[in-house]
Amino acid sequence: MADQPQVIGVGRYVQDTARRLVPGAGAPKIGLLHDGLINRSFLVLRDGREFVLRVPVRREAPGIRALSISMDRHWELRVLRAAAAAGIAPAVLACEPGSGILVTARVEGQEWSAEQALRAESQAAVATLLRRVHELDPAGPARHMTVGGWCELYRQAIATMSLPEADLAAVERAQTGVAAALRGYSQLAPAAMRLCHSDLHRLNLLQSVEGHWLVDWEYAHMGDPFWDLAGWARSAGLAGPACEALVNGYLGREPLPAEQERLHCLLQIHDFICLLWNILAHP
Repeated sequence: MADQPQVIGVGRYVQDTARRLVPGAGAPKIGLLHDGLINRSFLVLRDGREFVLRVPVRREAPGIRALSISMDRHWELRVLRAAAAAGIAPAVLACEPGSGILVTARVEGQEWSAEQALRAESQAAVATLLRRVHELDPAGPARHMTVGGWCELYRQAIATMSLPEADLAAVERAQTGVAAALRGYSQLAPAAMRLCHSDLHRLNLLQSVEGHWLVDWEYAHMGDPFWDLAGWARSAGLAGPACEALVNGYLGREPLPAEQERLHCLLQIHDFICLLWNILAHP
């Protein structure tokens, strides 16, 4: 039939979902953009316009299911709408929070290279973008997560798995370090809670002529804003002056000793989360 979608390597479920939810009337052309741990994203071309369709990944691993269950899709939708209104996230065109399906506009932007993510001017751009993220205040009940809560969530996910001895040893070694970091963090004054993106790396940041955009907001939560600074510093491989430039640019001044200690603790905690995430992603 002439109106059948032209599909590249996708199944009937994705085809039917695109036809039902992506704006337009023509036959959608669909191609895989990203195959993630929890979601799978597709580029959909319909009636000459480009969209991004996200569907949940149905994986059998208990650990990944535990992470999926922890997601609050209704909260994510409110976050996305607030971020889109602020001009830092793509517009939401369709969403079914109960199933995790999402359709957004396609942002015309470029991902940064690893080298570009290390540049001084990039730290200034990220600092400005993070201040805008942390100023957002989505309406309705919020998803709150502490850094200890993230650690416990991933520990519970890992506990469902049968790990090789090398992974078990790596987790055991990391547990000692993260315990010390969590104790040090708990002794600091509580941070003012802000909306955190919580998955900030160069592949989730797009640069266009209009500015900088962030995608993949499913980990967003109310938490310590320095969590996003730690996430970017680690994902971009920042050290020394580059990390200092990020923090100074975000604060608009040099950090106080307590702020330096906060970031130091969060960097170590972020390393622990990344270790567990990698084990979950590559069993």
